[in-house]
This record gives sequence, C-alpha cells and structure tokens, in this order.
Amino acid sequence: MVGPRMSLPSLRPLLAGPALGALALAAILALVQRPAPLFVNLGAGDEAFARGFRAWERDGLRASGETMFRWTLDGARVDLPLRVTTGSLAARVRLARFTDRPAEIAVLSSGREVDRWTQPPRGWRERTVELGEVRGTPSLQFRFSTPDLEGLGVAVDWVEVRGAGRVAPSPRLLAGLLVLFLAAPFALAVLAGPAPSIALAAGAAIVGAVLVAWDRLGGITALAAAGPPAAGAAVLLGLAFRLVAGRWPDTVSGSGARALAAPAAALAVALVALSHPAYYYPDVDTHARFLAAARADPYLLFDPSEYQQRTGAWTREIAGRKVAFPYSPMFYLAAWPLAVVFGEVAAVKTAAVLAMALTLLLVHALARRLDQRPGLSILAQVMAVSLPALSTRLALALFPALLGQALELLLIVHLIRRYPHLEGARDAAAACAFLFAAQAAYTGSVLNVSAVVMIFAGGEAAAGDRRKAWRLLGAWSVAAAAVVLVQYARFLPILWRDVLPHLGEGAAGDASAGVAPRVLGRVAFFYDLVYPLLLVPGLLALRGAAPPARRLLEATLLAGAALLVLRYAVPVLFRDAKEVELLAAPVAVTAAAALGWLAERGVAGRLAAVAAAGSALAWGAHRAVAVYLDRFLAVGR
Repeated sequence: MVGPRMSLPSLRPLLAGPALGALALAAILALVQRPAPLFVNLGAGDEAFARGFRAWERDGLRASGETMFRWTLDGARVDLPLRVTTGSLAARVRLARFTDRPAEIAVLSSGREVDRWTQPPRGWRERTVELGEVRGTPSLQFRFSTPDLEGLGVAVDWVEVRGAGRVAPSPRLLAGLLVLFLAAPFALAVLAGPAPSIALAAGAAIVGAVLVAWDRLGGITALAAAGPPAAGAAVLLGLAFRLVAGRWPDTVSGSGARALAAPAAALAVALVALSHPAYYYPDVDTHARFLAAARADPYLLFDPSEYQQRTGAWTREIAGRKVAFPYSPMFYLAAWPLAVVFGEVAAVKTAAVLAMALTLLLVHALARRLDQRPGLSILAQVMAVSLPALSTRLALALFPALLGQALELLLIVHLIRRYPHLEGARDAAAACAFLFAAQAAYTGSVLNVSAVVMIFAGGEAAAGDRRKAWRLLGAWSVAAAAVVLVQYARFLPILWRDVLPHLGEGAAGDASAGVAPRVLGRVAFFYDLVYPLLLVPGLLALRGAAPPARRLLEATLLAGAALLVLRYAVPVLFRDAKEVELLAAPVAVTAAAALGWLAERGVAGRLAAVAAAGSALAWGAHRAVAVYLDRFLAVGR
C-alpha cells in the first residue's frame, strides 16, 4: 500500500524559508562581484587563508597589540578561497623584518615568480606586487633564504588584492553557503514552522549583505564558516522550541512558531558576525583552549585550579596574591558535543549563540506568563536582543555568562508557573532541580539565584504565604548546598584564608569615584536612560498579572539592583555577580509592557511609545555595532 503523497500546498510552508535563503544567496553572490579589494588580515582567525606561517603574534616590544601579524616560513602562502575569472590582479602587502639583518624575498603567484626584493630590517613597509591576469584561486607564496636560526622571512600584517573582477566561491565556501541559506532554514521549518525558518534566512541575508558590502572576502567567508554551526544550532533550537511548546503550551499560545522568529534571526546574525575571520577577542581562545584541555583531561571539569594557576585564566589578584576563583564547567560540558563536530572555537561560539537564542525564547515565555499579549511578547524579545547585556556578552566572549542567563530565566519561568502549586513533594523536587541547574550553570549564578529567592520568599512570607515560602527556601538550600559541595568545596578554605580578610578592598583606581556614580555609569552603559524610565509605567501595566508572577518579576528587578550596588560596595565578593544578565529579560518585558500601556493612551501616548521604542532600539543597535567593530584591527587601511 502506498501512503498519501505530500501535496504542493503542504510543502509551501516548509520551502518558504529555503526559498528566501536561495534568493538571498543569489543576491549575496551578485554583491560579491562588485569591484572591491580582497583583504586578508593575518593574525587570529586567518586559518582559511594562511598556510605555512608561524603562529600569529602581537606587534610592539611589549606585544601591546598595535596589530597582529605572522612571520613567514620558507614556502608560506596566502590562499584566497575564491576563483577569479576576470581582471588583472595586484597585491599590496604590509610587511616588516624585526631583525638587524636584511633578507632577500621572492613572491610566487600560482608557482610563477612575480617579484623579488631585499627586505630591509626593522619597521613596517608596504609593497605592491603585480600578479597579472590570474585565473582560478589566487595564491601568494613567500620564498627566501636566511641565516636566521629560526628560519624566519618577513612579518606579514595584511595582504590586499586589487583588480579582481568576476569571482566565484570555492567548493568549500559554496558548501557552507548552501548549508546556511538552504539547510538551516529547512531544518527549522521542519521542526518549528515557516516563521522561524524565514526569520533565520532573513537574518543571514541582512547581516551577509552588510558584511559583504563592507568586506568582500571576509563577508563571504563569514557566511560560509557560519553555515554548518548554524544548521546544527537550528536543529537544537527547533527541538528546544518543541519541548517548550509541548511542556508549557501557554508560553507560546497566540504566537505559535512566531515566538521563535526573533531567536532564529538573532542566531543567524550572531553566528555570521562571530565567524568573520577578522573578528577576535582573546577570551574566545581562552574558552577554546580550556575546552580542548578538558577534552584531553576531563578531570579539569571537576577541578580546574591547577590549569588556572598555570595559565592565569579566571584568576584575580588579591593582596598581591593570584587567587584562582572557582569556575563552573557547565558551559564546556554543553559545548563538548559541538566540539566533536565543529572544533573547539566554533563550538564555544555556537554554544553561546544558542544560549542567547534560548534566552530570547524564554523572554517570550516570561511575557506570556505575565499575561502580556503575543505582540508585546514578541516586542519584548526584540527589546531584549538589542540590549548590550546580550550583544556585548557575545562580542566580548563572555560565553558562559549567556548559559547562566538562559538557565536563570528558565528557573524564573518555571517558578512563575509552579510556585502557586508548591505544596507536594513532586513540585518541591522539580523546584530543587531547576534551582540546582540555574546555580550550577555559571559561577555568578549562585549569587543571582540566591538574591532572587531570598527577596521573593521574604516578600511572600510577609504577604502571609509562609508555607510555600519556606518550601522554596528549603529547595533552594538543598540545591545551593549541592552546588557548593560539587563545584566550590575546594575553594572554601581559600575563601576563608585569602578572600574574606580583604572584603573592604576595592579597585584602587575606581574607589575615589564612589559607589553611586559607578552604579549609575553601569546602568547607563547597559540600559541607557530609556529603559529605566520605562520601568515605572511598565510595572503599572503589569498590575493585572497574577500576584505571584508579578512579585517574582519585582523580586528579580530588586535583586539585580541590590547586586549592582554590592558589585561596587564589596567588589572582592560580588564583582563576578552578573546582575546585568539577570536584569535583561525582566527589563525587556517591563519595557515592552510600558510601550503597550503608552500606546493605549491616545495619539500622544502612541507617539511617545514609538519614540521610546525607536530610541531604545537604535541605541542598542549602535552600541552592539560599536562594540563589535572594536574587535577589528587593521593598521594602515
């Protein structure tokens, strides 16, 4: 017996996202034909181009970071993963020789010598090499003979190839592009529906067009590199959506698959941006190296202190001593399976972006639990993704903090739903499990969760609901004790001996400014002026929400504010509290509620809502772009 065939109308929703992706890919390939240089910045992230060079270094006598470069070894070459079909090429190279002896350098293009010169010692110089009508994949190879024991030729900062006309991506690049624009949207369409599939394709198209217009070669390389991780993340995000929609259907009611649209678009934009070959932040390597070390020696996940002391990672100087603070292994456990497929660097980036997308999905769940309309719930997601509390954590590689943020928000959403039923042993055990997961996710999460639970339970007890408040405190105590015993027991003697005697010590350079100015400065950096101003009307708009839900939101806001003050009042203990991550979702939901409340207040209210939303989103986008572009470095261009 032959089963029914899938009809064309039923295929259309599944193909909408891939169809948009195909159109976007065609537009990207057309855009890459524009006449513009093909730029390769030697240093971190150049693995797609550099072959046979020594490990990248920092410029300057003290490696202070004026630029990044690589020393050529004999035969080192720069390959461009594009096939050139028209144009006469010329390469402009910034190079130096940081020794007291000159060296004779020859440059070969496709096996043919095109230039030879004597490179003088010392500083940076630029040289233009005519390559001619190269067809196929351009390649510059450096050959030399040198008396240096290390066999070093010249230090190359960057290579800029001009004159390329029509180009086509190499097979490897094309495969990555097809995965990003076709496979990832299709996977999300199958698992979640057309809305997130279209959003993912649109996000990849927009960020891809911007990057390719800005950097012809780097943009197309970023899109291709993001393809496989984006497809894997899309599958995991789709499965997470199905789980949330199945277990908590009320959190997506009214929106359906549209609740996943903003997270899917943000996932594509973030992965492509982080995959640009010229993007670099040192902590990306810190996370990748620790993940690689943990895969080789899993005991490091249980006790990384020796690794921290040896490498200096996650240590702090207190009273002249380097103290290794405890560090949660949960992010690296989550990234481990991804590293098997994509490698450590791509794995930590993908895990962080996926955590960010899950946070955005849970922002919608939080808004719906607070009885916000589906439209306002989606607006809350848009407000959240524009906050520097998310964008800077990605750009500055605070990847584990994003996992902590997601699990803290998951705990809050769970408590809003189940706290009114916290009577039996089953609900108490579930609360304990969620509390354990949230506190184990990140080192600062212990402080965040503890502050929220204590303030909320205290408020509930004061309101007369002592029984459930004590149950919640009991579940928190059990979970906190388990986290401390598993992750932080070895740190307790160090805490007593090396940390507690110096509680009153702060950062000497900042102490003269006082606590209040620094608190206000941090609020302004992460939330500007608009978001704090929207808190009051937002809380007024949320008065109709269920009392436990509203009080838990207020407790979270109050906990974040208290931790923000303690961060500067007692920095030795609270500097690692991630209060801005804790505040991000409640602030976004409250701001969206305020905008909805204003929009219902006539023409003037609607104009005020549009102005406030536009100002907040424009400020957030500007802040995100500024922080991201600050991670790029190309001297002399």
